[in-house]
Amino acid sequence: MISVPRIGGIPVSIGVLAKGLAAGVIALGMFTFPAWASDPEASQCKGLTQEACTAKAECSWVSATKRKDGTEVKAYCRAKPKKSASASPASK
Repeated sequence: MISVPRIGGIPVSIGVLAKGLAAGVIALGMFTFPAWASDPEASQCKGLTQEACTAKAECSWVSATKRKDGTEVKAYCRAKPKKSASASPASK
C-alpha cells in the first residue's frame, strides 16, 4: 500500500508539496537577500553622519531641501556616481 503524505490529516499530492516548498524557498530568498545588498558601494555611505560622509572619498553629502509641494527632505549621505568611459570627452 502506498502512503500518501498528509498535512494536518489532509492528504496532499507530491506536486502540491513541491510547489509549496518552491514558493517557500523563493519567499525566504527575497527576505534574506534584499535589493540594496547587491550594491555594496551605496551601502558604504548610507546612514553616515555629515563628518563621516565627507571624510570618505566615495561618498557625497546632500544638503536638506524643501520640495515645491512643501515636503522637507532631510540631508543624507550618498555614493558618488561612478565615472564611465563615455563621460570623458574623446581626444582627437
